[in-house]
Amino acid sequence: MLVIKTLKEKKIKILFTCILVVVLHACVEPYNFKSETYERLLVVEATITDEEKTQEIYLSNVYRIDNDTIIPESNARVLVVDDNQNEYEFRETQPGKYTSINEFNISSGKKYHLEILTSNGRNYISEEETLPENNAVMENLYAERTTNDEGIEGIAIYNSSANPGQDGVSYYKYSYKETYKIVSPYTSNRNLIVTNSGALQIVPKTKEEEICYNTRRSKEILLADTGALSENEISDYLVKFYKFDDFPIQNRYSILVNQISVSQETYEYYETLKELSGSESIFSQNQPGFINGNISSVEDSNEKVIGNFNLGKASSKRIFFNFKDFFNFSDNPNAGRSCEVTRPERFLDIVAFISTNQMKFYGEADGIPPNEEGAGPYRLVRTICMDCTVLGTNVKPEFWVD
Repeated sequence: MLVIKTLKEKKIKILFTCILVVVLHACVEPYNFKSETYERLLVVEATITDEEKTQEIYLSNVYRIDNDTIIPESNARVLVVDDNQNEYEFRETQPGKYTSINEFNISSGKKYHLEILTSNGRNYISEEETLPENNAVMENLYAERTTNDEGIEGIAIYNSSANPGQDGVSYYKYSYKETYKIVSPYTSNRNLIVTNSGALQIVPKTKEEEICYNTRRSKEILLADTGALSENEISDYLVKFYKFDDFPIQNRYSILVNQISVSQETYEYYETLKELSGSESIFSQNQPGFINGNISSVEDSNEKVIGNFNLGKASSKRIFFNFKDFFNFSDNPNAGRSCEVTRPERFLDIVAFISTNQMKFYGEADGIPPNEEGAGPYRLVRTICMDCTVLGTNVKPEFWVD
């Protein structure tokens, strides 16, 4: 949950949410705010599901309305408590990221709430929530070559879901983790280094730099409901679209889509946040005021807290595909366009390029006469074209299938 998972990553939505704090509910006049009025806001991201797993909660702070920096809230005590007073404790594993010490899941018919004690001694508590009653499952996740509304060809990723035997409207919130393979256009089994004496030396390469992987969490708010549909199912819901020349899909790509069945209240919270975060003008004539979630301060009922404590039924699927499954390599004329080989002539230029990691060694000129690459003794390329660890990790994910 979160004031979306994008709150850590998408600055415009961070700023928008923060500014909402200072907008009065009934205000229709432009608001001349002073940034020092609100020095700290707690941001809570928490969605707990019925999956038996290590659950995650994210805590952070926003300081000053005119500052888009998110600062992790560290050293907090975080608990999820059920109506039998069973406590599920979380510990900080990364700055601001709290994971449950033990794997657990939430159960139907029980009530749960969130308790937070921050490092400065402030207590926060959520309202009690229950797991929505439904049988929703993600039935299909697939990729398809298509053309978007702007006439650009690319790959669209769609989801279809069903909620068999369930009457009424179903509400869904989606998130995803995408992982893509990075293949360096150029490779060599040797490096060029600058020694302590300032000389240049060719040495064997000891680090994998040709194949890497990068994983990213979704940033946008993805919502769907069946209110306007004739049947209680979602068909061909667009999760993600990539233009044909977007970097993540140039080799092999995988996406894990998580579908969370949420309550109507949770859905409406995120729907409002999504609509307002997309507004071109925050101080418009329709100023909605602070978007209240279900988390509040124990000590000060007037303190604003950004976020919502959510419970949901989870369903997920993962797919893999290759660029060549949909396009020919020649379909992307921009591939490798910034990866030209160059042969700097001046010794000091070579030293500067290597010592600052701007360029990497591709090979020796070996007597090749001056040409369009230059006239220097070494063939160099930009580091980003040869060392994939600039863009990701060289550790292959456990789930990865080639």
